[in-house]
Amino acid sequence: MAEFRLDEEQRAGVRDCLRKADIALSTAVFERLVRDIEDSISRFRLFSVLWVISFLGLSAPDWYEAATYWYRGLEIRVTKTSCREDVHSCFDVAGPGNAKYIVQFDQKTKMTPDDIATVVKYDMQRFNDRPSGCRGKTKGYGCDPIFIDLSNEEWLVTGRSLAPNTVLFTTLAFAVPAGLLALGVALGWVATGFRQN
Repeated sequence: MAEFRLDEEQRAGVRDCLRKADIALSTAVFERLVRDIEDSISRFRLFSVLWVISFLGLSAPDWYEAATYWYRGLEIRVTKTSCREDVHSCFDVAGPGNAKYIVQFDQKTKMTPDDIATVVKYDMQRFNDRPSGCRGKTKGYGCDPIFIDLSNEEWLVTGRSLAPNTVLFTTLAFAVPAGLLALGVALGWVATGFRQN
């Protein structure tokens, strides 16, 4: 990471603040003060980068999994279709990797295509994206969709939330450097106001 350096205008501002405070410094001492300020800013930048990387690293697995589910959901298409028995509701599902499913529910369970898409997205064990194997051919059992009967399922996964620690670590990753930066800006604003009086 490149070291931070004060430009001439910023150095002049430091001199002006010292003059307003009736502090006289030799050239060598002033240069050392400027160097200390520059080093402090460089260390803050390095600290901010390491802080963000560390805390985002702790929450990265959870975010990766959430992104995987989100991306998986983009490829799922569900349409309602007819069933052999009137007591069931059936849905034609096109999933990732050319996977095809016929999903059956008891009609008492009121499910919309969006509800089915959510179930398919999060149930990666049952809907494991096996390709149909058809790939445009007109023969072969690989062209048939996989039948999945969820009529007697008591529990269905319809969502997943981030772990509390993931939210905490992500917040800390950005809030602490932002807070320190805001504090530095506030102190700079005070110093600027003092210089102009």
